[in-house]
Amino acid sequence: MAVYDINAQLEERRKAIAADIRVRIEEIDKRIGILEERHAQIDEARAALAGLEAVLRRMAMLARAANRGPLRPALLEEFEVCKKNAAALRERAALCGVPLAGGTDAVAALIAALDTEIKAIETRD
Repeated sequence: MAVYDINAQLEERRKAIAADIRVRIEEIDKRIGILEERHAQIDEARAALAGLEAVLRRMAMLARAANRGPLRPALLEEFEVCKKNAAALRERAALCGVPLAGGTDAVAALIAALDTEIKAIETRD
């Protein structure tokens, strides 16, 4: 009977260990899911910030073009479209939950400065 008792105890321990392993695997799977979701958010924020950088460069180029020559309505229209795109990209990055560490204020200041420059050129022409 002692052998049967030992086998029963070993089987009980094996089941307990297997159950513990299953619980740990589930916890790890949940953590992996959270990390994958966070990674996707970071990728989306990076894409938004890259798009924002491109839009800001375009806005700066438009402001320089406006400063060099006559102010064309198409240039002003494109500048306004860029402002809307920049706002949408800033919002998209913020929704990703990735803190921009004051970068939002710097972007807003840059857009305001470019807007002021364009308006000054408008009044000049």
